[in-house]
Amino acid sequence: MILIGFLLPGRIRSKVFNKDFLQAHFGEEHRQSLGTEIDKTFGYPDMGHGRYSDKLSYKDWVYFGKAQRAHYNFLEAWGPQTLFIIIGALKYPLFSAILGFVAILGRLLYSVGYMLQAGSSNPIRSIGAVTGDIVLLISFILSCIACISAYSN
Repeated sequence: MILIGFLLPGRIRSKVFNKDFLQAHFGEEHRQSLGTEIDKTFGYPDMGHGRYSDKLSYKDWVYFGKAQRAHYNFLEAWGPQTLFIIIGALKYPLFSAILGFVAILGRLLYSVGYMLQAGSSNPIRSIGAVTGDIVLLISFILSCIACISAYSN
């Protein structure tokens, strides 16, 4: 998850919200408002839909937005996925470890596939999404079985 954060939105953020872009569009306003020169903020606190993003070209805005979306998707899915894998691992450690590996692989395929030119219609992204969803469902079922099994003993 951290790797995807650095490689997708982090890398793209540093390209689209570079110091020259920020200085050209917000340097004077920043200086007047805060009394300091704009520094290498990479566009923070703008998360892709704020004042800085309004000045991006459409192409850069879409590219940055896709990177943010891929990262958010990873974040949204990873919490429950991790919980289910941990609970399932209490009773079925090897199977849960395999599910965890496949889950990571699915999320990587989703993220990388989404960032390619075809975007959401990319078959790599679709394979990653389906893989991630199936593993999430299996992990949930496995965690339920582990809980019922532990309770019944």
